Amino acid sequence: MKKAAAVILTACMLFPFSAAAEQTQYDIQTKIENAFSWLEANAQPINAAGSSASDYYIMALSRMNKDYRYASYVNATSSLTPTTIQDAQRLIMSNSACGEILSNSFVGMFTYDAELSSAADTAGAIITLRSGGYDSDNNSSNIINLTGRLLTMQQSNGSFENDVLSTAKSVIALSYYRGTEFTLQGTADNEEYTYSTDSAIDSAISYLSSAQGTDGGFSTVFNTAYVIMALDSTGTDAQSSSLFVKNGSDPISYITSRCSEDGSVNSSPDDTAISACAFVSHLRAMQGKAVFFDFVSQDTVNTILSGESAGSNHLSESTDDGTPSSAATQSPQSIRITPMPTREPEHSAVNEEEYGPQQFVGPLRETDRPDSGTASETHTDESNSSSYTAIAVIGAVIVIGLAALALLRFKPELFEAMRKAVSKHSVNKNNTGDKENEHKSDENDLISEIDKPHEVVPTEELYDPDFIKKLIPVDEIDMSIDSLLPAEDAVKDDTQDEKEQ
Repeated sequence: MKKAAAVILTACMLFPFSAAAEQTQYDIQTKIENAFSWLEANAQPINAAGSSASDYYIMALSRMNKDYRYASYVNATSSLTPTTIQDAQRLIMSNSACGEILSNSFVGMFTYDAELSSAADTAGAIITLRSGGYDSDNNSSNIINLTGRLLTMQQSNGSFENDVLSTAKSVIALSYYRGTEFTLQGTADNEEYTYSTDSAIDSAISYLSSAQGTDGGFSTVFNTAYVIMALDSTGTDAQSSSLFVKNGSDPISYITSRCSEDGSVNSSPDDTAISACAFVSHLRAMQGKAVFFDFVSQDTVNTILSGESAGSNHLSESTDDGTPSSAATQSPQSIRITPMPTREPEHSAVNEEEYGPQQFVGPLRETDRPDSGTASETHTDESNSSSYTAIAVIGAVIVIGLAALALLRFKPELFEAMRKAVSKHSVNKNNTGDKENEHKSDENDLISEIDKPHEVVPTEELYDPDFIKKLIPVDEIDMSIDSLLPAEDAVKDDTQDEKEQ
């Protein structure tokens, strides 16, 4: 019993060391070959051209200098229409891996001419352009602008979008400009901000280290594979760096532990293809070759035979702790640009400012202009004044109409007398020129009176029960009516004459 317990304890003590056993170049090469065999038999890359598994499989084949039906693959992708920016960027890179250069209009549609709202898409655009040799002529400035914009997207914790995959892609994109300082002018101010790609990469790698699990991975095989390619692009050894060996495990051992005897990873085409890319990337780094996402390089991977010594299994550019050493010896290159505007929060990884160049706010709308408030208020006051005047006039007309109807119903003789008086006044006007001129004069006075500015009646007075009385005093109306009627004696005489007749 004691002997069995001792065996178990010994196995437990040795397990971390066996899990962390470094993979030699031959070991990694064997895993690559096994993955290729499984993918060819199970993923049907030509038939599934444009899928994630097929595209990454083609890239891995190309970077291992394998002969393949690349022309058939290009033909199979020629009729595809990408539905997302990520799909399009991956499709462009798989074509580049086949030696196919696509039109600038198509490439630009998903890179420098696209509306890139995330760090992952922006980094993907940089990788796509650089990996396929689209960085010549005018595209060079486009890539520089994209890189400057990407630098402004880094968060204070070193991540990009607080996401492992976005951060890994950003490290790969920034690694093309290692040893470079970007001086950017703010998009909404005149301040200048300096960003160092080396500082940004170091901060991002620190974030990735903090996000790593105790099993050596980053939650998924896909994330872990991209982290390996990101570390390879900066010269950081994923197998020996103290930042990425956790609890006896590292990113390479994490994927290795998920490899099956048939060559697949998790029996998944997607996981197997991206793992093949990660293994190829690491093998190339161990041999000092060009980075994985550099499909125009003509260097050839050395084939390692069984039992053959390949020298050190560590990256040649790394220091003792596995971190890159070349960046520190480079004299920084300075690039001054005005980056493309971004609506995302901006951060300076160098100055540790939460926000770098002020975020782009777009053109001013009419309601945003400084004088728009005053103009709007003035227009509102004029509208209110016109409304009050119209209400007062309508109210007066209604009151007069109601008064006339009441007079006709209850005092018909008075209404008839008023009608005769108005008619008589009209006849006199037609027969007398002086009276006509006088009437015209009265009309002019009336028009002048109407044209005069009138006092605006406040809204609260309209609800006052005594408002109508104030507007048209009843006493004055009675006096006006009396002035139009003939004298009382004259009315009696007229009545007497009518009776006699």
